[in-house]
Amino acid sequence: MMAVTPLLALIAGVSISNGLTIHIVPHTHLDVGWLETFDSYYYLNVSRIIPGVIDELSRDSQKRFSWAEVSYLKKWVDEDATSEQLDKLTKLIATKQWTFVDGGYVQHDQACPTFTQIIKQMSDGHNYLRQQFSVPPPTIGWSIDPFGSSTANAELYAMMGFSGLVINRIPDAEMRVAKANRSLEFAWYPSAQLTGGRNALLTHVFDSYFCSPGNFTWGMEGDKSPLVTNATVEARAKALLAEVVPRQDWYRTPNVLVPWGCDFMYQNASLVFGNTDPLLDYINSKHENVIFRYSTVDEYFQAIHAADTPFPVRHYKDFFPLAYNKTNGLQVWSGYYTSRPTLKQLSRQVDSLVQGSQTYFGAMLLQSAREGSGNVPATAISALEAASLKSDVILHHDAIPGTMCVAKEGCTGGGQTGGDHAVLEDYYRLLNEATAAAEATVGQVMGNQLCSNGDESVTFVNPSDAIIKKALQRRQSVNVAIFNPNGQTLNTVISIPSPVTATTATYSNNTMALAQSVPLQLYGTAIPRSLGFPVNDVTHVAVSLPPLTTTTLTVSSTVPFGQHRQVTEPTLLTPSKYTLSNKYYTIQGTNVSSVMTITAAATGKTHTLNLTYQLYQGIGDGAYLFNVTGPSRVACAQPDKVWVFHGALFDRVTMTCGEHHTSLELYHATDLEQFIQLRLGVGVLDHGMELALQLETDLFSDTLVTDSNGFEPMFRHPNRSGTLKASSYPSTSYVGVDTDDTSLRLFSSQTHTVMSPASNTIQVLLSRRLDAGLSSTVVHRDVDTLQQTLLLAFASPDNVVRSVAKARQLLESRLVVLATPTSACTPRSTMTKPQSDIVPFPEGTQLLSFSAIDDSHLLVRLRHTGADPAPIKVDLQSFLKWPHPLEVNQTTLTGVAAVADVTRVAWKTTEGSSTSTDTYQVGQDGNVFTLQPYDIGTLLVH
Repeated sequence: MMAVTPLLALIAGVSISNGLTIHIVPHTHLDVGWLETFDSYYYLNVSRIIPGVIDELSRDSQKRFSWAEVSYLKKWVDEDATSEQLDKLTKLIATKQWTFVDGGYVQHDQACPTFTQIIKQMSDGHNYLRQQFSVPPPTIGWSIDPFGSSTANAELYAMMGFSGLVINRIPDAEMRVAKANRSLEFAWYPSAQLTGGRNALLTHVFDSYFCSPGNFTWGMEGDKSPLVTNATVEARAKALLAEVVPRQDWYRTPNVLVPWGCDFMYQNASLVFGNTDPLLDYINSKHENVIFRYSTVDEYFQAIHAADTPFPVRHYKDFFPLAYNKTNGLQVWSGYYTSRPTLKQLSRQVDSLVQGSQTYFGAMLLQSAREGSGNVPATAISALEAASLKSDVILHHDAIPGTMCVAKEGCTGGGQTGGDHAVLEDYYRLLNEATAAAEATVGQVMGNQLCSNGDESVTFVNPSDAIIKKALQRRQSVNVAIFNPNGQTLNTVISIPSPVTATTATYSNNTMALAQSVPLQLYGTAIPRSLGFPVNDVTHVAVSLPPLTTTTLTVSSTVPFGQHRQVTEPTLLTPSKYTLSNKYYTIQGTNVSSVMTITAAATGKTHTLNLTYQLYQGIGDGAYLFNVTGPSRVACAQPDKVWVFHGALFDRVTMTCGEHHTSLELYHATDLEQFIQLRLGVGVLDHGMELALQLETDLFSDTLVTDSNGFEPMFRHPNRSGTLKASSYPSTSYVGVDTDDTSLRLFSSQTHTVMSPASNTIQVLLSRRLDAGLSSTVVHRDVDTLQQTLLLAFASPDNVVRSVAKARQLLESRLVVLATPTSACTPRSTMTKPQSDIVPFPEGTQLLSFSAIDDSHLLVRLRHTGADPAPIKVDLQSFLKWPHPLEVNQTTLTGVAAVADVTRVAWKTTEGSSTSTDTYQVGQDGNVFTLQPYDIGTLLVH
């Protein structure tokens, strides 16, 4: 029989196993913007937390603290920390009283970012901790507030060298089963593609929430937790025991982790510790069979490892969608996969620009080192690091999901009334600043490299800049420089906004590039607002770009003065048929129906596609939830108008539907010809409505294919007899269905909520205009038009992974495109030759990073896309054409720690085996690296 102490006897139904340890884990959770801006939260809250905790820990070696968000720590170091405080903090880190968990720049969302974005922001955080405090990267992941957990994120964490992971929010149905089976801690094998014990994580799920138990949150805004005094200590001890002791029944070791903190808690650290100390002392003085102690997250994981207990196993499953059973029905947190679509779109574009700019200087370092022609400017490296940190902020779990406060929509921050509530605007400010910094940093160096008068401050700028438009309006030519940050030659299309339609584009060797101008505005007609942006027509230019190379074009207007346009106008169809065709697809339809036929050369099959916009009525959704009344209703039974355009570069059919439009394009050149390009324009929705794009085909499947952060496919099984919202999923990069002979995939450059209400139907939620739902302080009243570009493929099943890799390259590995008026630049000879003669990396690989760390080190990340099931060998010496022996070291995924310096913890499992202690790495034989499918090699090259 379990021993019961006199005090515990007063607590009905609670008994304690002998040897139970309750780990009180002090922490604070810091949203990098939510109801207030990042800066507001710092100045009002965080600036008081850090010094107070340092003082408390410095006075008592038994106290502990676990810190996660690097962004706030960096801001404190940069702006407020004294040398004495930094010395104290450094000592606390050395004695492990203060430890780091997760260590990302922010605590990122797990549904909306791509895996490359996750790697970038985690690497930025880990790199800062190494540079500032000389510490190795954290060993435990801490993802306690995102609204669901992905398999790709867990897989990436294992690649980073993590041994464990703490999460919080899982669906109610899974929580009930896990508590009953004592399986709230499990060995998670996240990836079906990368199998093996080396990638397992021991995962701990909080049994209730990440905050301290109720009435123990001293100092929180509005908190009324009773203080611990001599008169109240016994009652408070009973209350704490009643809260935490039952948790022992949900875990398998004699250890219980009790989070001791909450949102922005410890602003009065002495108040928190001053009440906690006597509470723990009192309990420990009364009971020999239970110990309450301060612990870090690391110490807790060490304790459960020492217990030598086998843990249950979870294979290849994520925690989406997050669904809670509430008194008013099922609450599904899946609306945020789509909320604030413009922010989601811009986040990827800016991250791509920043990473492409870093690759530009990586290629510059390689070339200058080979030629002995100088070093990469240190100011450029630091400027791009700062730009990267600004774009990292948007990956926070209340930023990219779109669940932040927006002052102009009436959000006043709830109880948090003292700060700046224009949070969305602040996120846009950070993205704009990151864009400006990246373009200016690259543009200045381009001016110097490509123009002999570069010392006169010739700068290449964004092609939409006023100076470029002005030159084209004056019928002057402009030089366009295009850097390809990919490891292979890329055949794609760039777009040049043009105030006077019809331009020519010429390579530096006087070869004409294939260019085509098509009016976006259809003059003389009533057009939907969604077609009204951008204002200027666009010239599309087909380009072929060698890897890691800058290619230049000269763009000139061909329109004489006195005229504004000189193009063939699209044809407005009266009752008639249309046909678009290239060597991959033939599309046929009419102007009186949204149904079309598509013949795919890859499969030899002809399919029907009914492409419509569908409307849902949202009820209490807000930004977080998806809570619609169904079924959806079609926005237009047939197109209002249909225009067709045939050109040398591509053919296009445009269909309007009220305020919305859809264009389908077939290219006759570049890698885009492998896809049907969809350009969508969404107008302003009526209040309370949500708009989805619906694809109804003749392909029937019980399985819906989505992706996990763009890393690997997820095979979903919608319950079509249940509620639609319960089977709504995140599509980070693509969605589709598979049959025996055809794989349909729809690719995008931002996350969407996707559903499959019927076995031949896919719905992609595009836009939402809703009032507050889950939180009365967060509303979602988007009134902007929305532009999105998607790629559609009907592929053979054995070629679909190649289609995925190519589509992601076209949509997300964006080019660095900058321009300057020709009159401002006297060309150097370098403008007519490649910047680098690097050999393309093997097909089937994806170059994720090629960054200059300093003037003598490159960080190279290379991934096997999985397009070929065979391993791929990469001889880095040969590909870089380096004349001397390379010194290459493998690091963990964030590039901070050498693989040889990291040992992961082995966990016993109920399957009779243990997880591996091996740190993730790819095969290596000298400077030849072997990548298995979906492998990522992270290499530090000297």
